Amino acid sequence: MVRSIREFAAELAAQPKQDTPIITSAIENLENKVRLAARVEAVSNAPGPESVNPTQQKANVQERAKTEAPVAALESKPSERRPTHGNNQLGQPAVIQRSVADTLMDAIRSAVRGVSQPTPGFEPPHTPMKERIAAFEARIQTEKEDKLLARAETSGRAALESLQGLQNTAAASVLSRIDDAARNNPGGVEAVLSEMRPGGRFADLRTQFNAALNLEHAASAAYDKAAASLARYGEQRPALDAILAKRADAANLSAKFEHLDAEIGEAAGRVPSRRDGKTMIDDLAKQIVEILFKAVDSVRAVFSRNAGPSASAGPSPSPGMSP
Repeated sequence: MVRSIREFAAELAAQPKQDTPIITSAIENLENKVRLAARVEAVSNAPGPESVNPTQQKANVQERAKTEAPVAALESKPSERRPTHGNNQLGQPAVIQRSVADTLMDAIRSAVRGVSQPTPGFEPPHTPMKERIAAFEARIQTEKEDKLLARAETSGRAALESLQGLQNTAAASVLSRIDDAARNNPGGVEAVLSEMRPGGRFADLRTQFNAALNLEHAASAAYDKAAASLARYGEQRPALDAILAKRADAANLSAKFEHLDAEIGEAAGRVPSRRDGKTMIDDLAKQIVEILFKAVDSVRAVFSRNAGPSASAGPSPSPGMSP
């Protein structure tokens, strides 16, 4: 039995993980074998009372106490077990002694208990709960921001398409006359639109534009659709600046939306508002108006630099900036 325990201890020491259920079960099996071996030996060596004289009885009692000591030691904590005195069936005191098998089993169980409670150096790293929560919230926030960016871009594209769609309605002829007047006016399209009012230089263009919207249902519907799409983009676009500022791909996203802003600003700045002397941009909130103006000015400045000496003396005023 001692040899079996030693062999098992050698195998256990070679295992990378020593607190598995299989190893624990093997240790318990060894304990049971120690108990059974001690009891069987005690029973087999016990002589009958009729064949033993008093001197032999005393020797047998002492031998039995030595044999049963391992069992008593395994059933209690070895470090706290003390010799106890009691009367056996022959009236002699029993002295508890520990065997080699008990000592080996105690060593194995102590080693396994030590492995089952690994030191911090052997524990796998854990992500603190606070950091895990922060990472989860950051991921949710990023997904939310992605949806806002996609929704705003969709609204912007819809507004641009609606503004361009006005060219396919009865209002197209009036818009073409506005462009012609802008080419022949030092103030450009902004000056022409500002004069499209009663008593203005281009009051007749205002009359023609109002007639196109009032008499042609398709033109009026297209204009209202463009105005609604532009207003929707105007509500969503200002909130994007805070998102773009902290994104890893901020440069690409900012360039994309700046280009979209410039296209919308140019298109809306060439379409009269339903209010005399105003453009469709003037119908928007101040914050989105500033964003569109800034984008238009930026694109015009780049165009002027690339055009070189052949460019005009300077970019025309931003849409809607006329008094």
